[in-house]
Amino acid sequence: MSTEPPFRCHSLGAGDQSAYRIHTFPALRHLLDNAGDARILAVGAVDGSNRPVGLALGHPSIAADDGQWAQLLSLYVQPESRGAGVGSGLLSAFGALCLERGLPEIRATYMTGQSSTATLERFLASSGWSAPEGRMLVIQATLESIKAAPWMKTFALPDRMEVVRWLDLTEQDRSGIRDSQREQAWVPADLYPFDHEANCEPVTSLALKLEGRVVGWVINHRVEGVLRFTCSFVHRRLQRMGRILLLYNESVARMPLAGLQVGMWTVPVWHPAMAAFARRWMAPYATRFEETRGVRLRLAQPPDNHAHRNGGNTATNPTG
Repeated sequence: MSTEPPFRCHSLGAGDQSAYRIHTFPALRHLLDNAGDARILAVGAVDGSNRPVGLALGHPSIAADDGQWAQLLSLYVQPESRGAGVGSGLLSAFGALCLERGLPEIRATYMTGQSSTATLERFLASSGWSAPEGRMLVIQATLESIKAAPWMKTFALPDRMEVVRWLDLTEQDRSGIRDSQREQAWVPADLYPFDHEANCEPVTSLALKLEGRVVGWVINHRVEGVLRFTCSFVHRRLQRMGRILLLYNESVARMPLAGLQVGMWTVPVWHPAMAAFARRWMAPYATRFEETRGVRLRLAQPPDNHAHRNGGNTATNPTG
């Protein structure tokens, strides 16, 4: 009786990718076009008839201060092939490919609130991944759903303050942000505005000025018909006064001018005041309130020749 598994996993190279495009997100399909490139990590699964049934897709992420690791961007098994170990096989083969490329760790991020979330988390736990850690709160709301929110009431603009379009800042304004950041480091690294301004939505991306100096901003992007509030921040001395609401309210008020009715806020959980505000004041008026979570898997190095000579275990067949 045959003991062959009902599927086989293999690394994808040039020319293999077209049949797997439906097995990942549209935004990631361009990565498959470069399958076989060292910058792409792609593993496909096929059934006994050589038909694609699943895909693991990622890329190496190398940061000078964070070691070498692989980012798993997408893992998918078509519904009729689930429950047969295809997902585990893909992860095993993906891990083997990572080790071949000198990447000893895999990291992944996923969204809660899906019907499959509980199943996914049980699978990750049983496969040796780290406990999930919260990363970002994701809040989506419509202009209709948030119109009654208390933080959406009209706030009078205090004296000496003004709100301007981000794209209307002068070079002197921009230099002022850079110079003050070098002197005081008042902006968290992940909220530094110049790292987020590329292709920003021009109507709703705004800056808050106090006595002519930029002290806050909200920088937004249009993503598939939704206004994503990508980066928002005000100076710490203004946070307890809720000045960020001046920017939120004005930005939301301008959404119809940009032809947008739905907004999405992404709030890093490592900024506790922002996360607490989102949970208390935004969640009740949201049409979606979810969280992204991150997990890690440290890969076991395969035994070396010395281990083999002394009866060590051989590496597990990634397709078994």
